[in-house]
Amino acid sequence: MIILRYSTRNFDYWSKRGIKSPPAVPFLGNFFSLTTPFPLLYKNYLKNYGKVFGVFTSQKPQLVIAEPEIIKRILVKDFHLFRNRPARSSGHRIFSQNLVQARNEEWKRIRSILTPMFTSSKLKKMENLMQFCINSLLNSLDTMALKKKSFEARDPMGNFTMDVISKCAFATETNAHQEDSDNVFLKNAKSFFKFRMFRQILLIIVPGFIQQWLIDWKVEPFYIPEFDFFEQLSRQLIKERKDNKENKHFSDMLQLMVNAEHNDDTLKKTFQEDLVNQVDGHHVNAGKMQLLIFVCQNK
Repeated sequence: MIILRYSTRNFDYWSKRGIKSPPAVPFLGNFFSLTTPFPLLYKNYLKNYGKVFGVFTSQKPQLVIAEPEIIKRILVKDFHLFRNRPARSSGHRIFSQNLVQARNEEWKRIRSILTPMFTSSKLKKMENLMQFCINSLLNSLDTMALKKKSFEARDPMGNFTMDVISKCAFATETNAHQEDSDNVFLKNAKSFFKFRMFRQILLIIVPGFIQQWLIDWKVEPFYIPEFDFFEQLSRQLIKERKDNKENKHFSDMLQLMVNAEHNDDTLKKTFQEDLVNQVDGHHVNAGKMQLLIFVCQNK
């Protein structure tokens, strides 16, 4: 009873402030559901509780805003007050230092380093790399069409986005559309991008200092081995690019960062950010392309 009481001690936070909030589950809160997809859950919340309501991530209160004018003010006029994301950490010494988790002046410093790398002229240099990945996707779809083979849209779209990320960030060819591919990069990338529901629940419930201790001792599922693989890969690629001056012909993201290097610390941090952004980019873009296939099919 004491533990249960402790896990629900903050659930009156929003009601005390006159803000509506859905019923919360002990230990987990109400920001997600095991039975309802995330978009549908928040669509129902919006319908039942209005455009401003509160939720709980475990015991932590979070305010959800769906009013366009308020969102615009937060993201533009008052952005300097809201630029920090919720405090969280992967626990890894490298992946915990990135633009998503950085705060205040550190965030501003890293952001100023990254911004010049996304000019239209520099992004155009990657066009050929992306076209190569598009051709691979089309060939894969043609093969499945000839075989009259059904497939989950998320599989080829996920492979495509992974192909683009590896090609544009590392200049690495993964052959992601080949079912029997034994590419080490591909295997680690698929495991790295895999959504681990059990781990996410544990990250919500288990206190931060215990999480860090378990990660330091490499206890799964808190510890993710793929972090170390990509750290070693990144260091190796950076060293090769810096040592071999003939690599200037590369047009990938890594080469842009090497060219823009001011010092070792800057390069390290900017490439860390690029690696972390791949995770979000993979899931977001794969999801968009799945939706595109669904829309085209129903036209």
